[in-house]
Amino acid sequence: MMIGWFPVPYPDETFDSICYRYAKRMHYSHKNALGEDLFGKRIFSVAVDVPRHLKYLIENLPPGCEITADKIIDGHTFLPYYRPFLKRAVYAQLITQIMSKDVNTFNVLGALSRFRKHVPRYLRYCPECVTVDRQHYGETYWHRQHQLPGVYVCPMHFVWLEDSQVYAKHGSFAQGPITAEEAIAVARNKPRPIDKSQIAKLLLRLSWSSNWLLTQSLDDDAETLFQKYYYVLRAKGYIHGSTTIFYRDKFKADFLSMYPPDFLTTIGFGSIAHNPEYWSKQLTRKGYRDGHLSVLGHILFIQFLCQTLDEFFALPKEWQPFGNGPWPCINPVCDHYLEPVIDDYFVMFSRNNCVEGQFECKCGYVYRLWAPENPYQRGKPPKPMVVTQGSIWEDHLRRLWNDSELSVKDICRTLGVVSYDTLKRHVIRLELNFDRGYPLVYPTPKKRISKDRQLKHPKYSVVEGRQKLTDVMNQQPDITRNDLRREYPTLYEVLWRQDTEWLENKLPVRARGTPRVNWLERDAYLADKIIDIAETIRNEPGKPVRVTKTEIARRTELTALIMNGSPNLPKTKAALEKVLESREDYAIRRTYWAKEYFIEKKVVPRWWVFVQTAGIEKSLFPRVEALSHVMVGEIEDDIR
Repeated sequence: MMIGWFPVPYPDETFDSICYRYAKRMHYSHKNALGEDLFGKRIFSVAVDVPRHLKYLIENLPPGCEITADKIIDGHTFLPYYRPFLKRAVYAQLITQIMSKDVNTFNVLGALSRFRKHVPRYLRYCPECVTVDRQHYGETYWHRQHQLPGVYVCPMHFVWLEDSQVYAKHGSFAQGPITAEEAIAVARNKPRPIDKSQIAKLLLRLSWSSNWLLTQSLDDDAETLFQKYYYVLRAKGYIHGSTTIFYRDKFKADFLSMYPPDFLTTIGFGSIAHNPEYWSKQLTRKGYRDGHLSVLGHILFIQFLCQTLDEFFALPKEWQPFGNGPWPCINPVCDHYLEPVIDDYFVMFSRNNCVEGQFECKCGYVYRLWAPENPYQRGKPPKPMVVTQGSIWEDHLRRLWNDSELSVKDICRTLGVVSYDTLKRHVIRLELNFDRGYPLVYPTPKKRISKDRQLKHPKYSVVEGRQKLTDVMNQQPDITRNDLRREYPTLYEVLWRQDTEWLENKLPVRARGTPRVNWLERDAYLADKIIDIAETIRNEPGKPVRVTKTEIARRTELTALIMNGSPNLPKTKAALEKVLESREDYAIRRTYWAKEYFIEKKVVPRWWVFVQTAGIEKSLFPRVEALSHVMVGEIEDDIR
């Protein structure tokens, strides 16, 4: 059936608002009729953020209609807002499901469950925008930017948003399709300008960032997001080098300095105020899962790392400290000298906050480059350091060295060697003959020869070295290995290289250091503390909290030891197994709590209300279900 008179979408109008205006125009009396006409099936509601079954709607619009699926997705849904924080495969599956006409298609919208966590309960509107809409279009409509999580301020008029009486989440058809014009007609709210408090300024900045993200077509995904987070945290000094050392105290102090706990509580992130460093590590860990945190949390994190979202998303997706490859070979005697023939390099992180890259050509020439660890710091191009010259370079040195017509200066120039001394060291290393008849060529002093070369002419033979070491140890029976290496380096090196087995048997036994952790004491302490914490959790007033390993680890502040199950903590492991609460035991405890709750309220609930209040609808084991019926009866007896 062709869909006629479908309204032209207004700028930034939510998709459900378009459908509701169509229903009003066609005078639909029931939601089922609207769903069957627009989507080919009965529907309970039209989602505010992401629609379903778009393909049916697009196929049944009149010929020549300018409304396309891409225009609806980009301009009237929340997908541009969600996209940068999803993996590409998940986003592609979402598009497939949104377009699908199959009712039984596999549901991947569950990937958005955490993204929808902070969606407002009621649809919101800006009184100033309502006035402007009615002046331009003769009616108002639901704006996308006003329904985003954490948006309490209109980013255009700097006034507080107002709540309507229309539910933003599923189930809004309970009262039938309601347009914004109908819902806001009874509202007489005057615009309330925001004040100059810190929280108001942070909320306005959050509205700007959310609106910017909604209106962009970004090509980032969850994988590139992790790389950017990691590099920026390292550049800001919160992560050390390539290690996993995370400076918690510094991060927590800076984060709470920017976002006060009152602000975080206002937008629904009060729990993060107690442990922001754990939250940030979840975003930057290599096993990052898309949907692990809501988009609102990502925006807070990005604003903390960079001034604006556009600055963050403008960063390169994959940081290349040495530029884009391929990279040149710098072997001056190679056929492809200075040609880009090296396709890859090995990355290492040095201790002086630099990234070290090792490049190896097929000719055997290996060199290293250094670049600043901070990907946003610019400086002079790094100078290469040669690691290995390779067989081709060494063959050229042998051939040139044996050519008596060439001077040492010519050889240095041909091989790319910067000094005579460097060339001499290579000559000694390759055991070439120094007798070339040139007065400029002299054997390098021993202090400039590598240790390998020096040890071929040691001061001690093996027999002399054994005797010398025996005499030293007889004279100094308390001498340690480190003392020997420091006071008699040549003797130690000779025996180590030429008589290792005898030296190991003769040397003093290695001194073992004192353990840094007394595991027996820690095990006993943790075992007792776990039992105390479990008892505290069970006896806490209010709604019961389940005794789990995660909850105990959080309260002991020794998460890694408890969660990973260290083999050095057998008593701790036994204590955990003893106090952990199964789902059935936890449901029974909640049942007793619900009984006290209703007795205190003096209300006799129906059985299903009792089950929902206790939160045991998914844990109705036989014992739990029987006990719940008993508890309802006891509540009735106690009250009456």
